[in-house]
Amino acid sequence: RCVGKVEGMKSRDVDSMAWVCTAPLKGKDLGDVSKGTFFSREACIASEMQARRQLFGASRDGTIFEIDFKTKSHKGVIGSGGGAVFCLNSLCQDGSYGDLIAAGCEDGSVRIY
Repeated sequence: RCVGKVEGMKSRDVDSMAWVCTAPLKGKDLGDVSKGTFFSREACIASEMQARRQLFGASRDGTIFEIDFKTKSHKGVIGSGGGAVFCLNSLCQDGSYGDLIAAGCEDGSVRIY
């Protein structure tokens, strides 16, 4: 069962995708436990999940972009600088956070964004 969909673009195929995990909100964004101002556990979990997951795509047209399910669009489109992008991978490992992705490009390079 499909739970989300972002329409494609005629000029851009999605050839590779990678999830990027950014750090969850902390400190004043979620409250201060010593002052008893934390939001509910559910609100903290929801906020953390939203802050952590972004899906990026890449294409043979040489672009890298975020796939945004809220706006149902490709956003933050950038050129790879190395031609077509054949593979994309997150640099997050073992539950750690990171906002970098590696792209394998047509010119033989691996580029970090």
